[in-house]
Amino acid sequence: MQLDFALLNGLTKFPCGLLIPQHITEQGLVDLLEERAQADSSKQRDLQFVRGMRMTGMIEEERTIDGSTRKGFLVSFEGGQKVWTQYLIGADGSRSAVSLVLNPSTFSLT
Repeated sequence: MQLDFALLNGLTKFPCGLLIPQHITEQGLVDLLEERAQADSSKQRDLQFVRGMRMTGMIEEERTIDGSTRKGFLVSFEGGQKVWTQYLIGADGSRSAVSLVLNPSTFSLT
């Protein structure tokens, strides 16, 4: 993945970013994913970003979509919402609930 550091022009005399605010990093990733989804119209309808919700559980689940079986995750959130996804990005910090669920042997919340 490439990020365009031109957004730092005028903000720093250094040619690379040592620290980029989270909101700029997130927007760069969202823009990149949306651009790729638009290039492949079959993926565009599946693109969804969920932020500000606390995950409470996740189970692996297969679903049939457009005649083919796909592996994914059924993710549960506080408030009872559920989302099925093939890809899950856990950007919830060093005490990642997502990472704990995906690989409990290597993470601890204590």
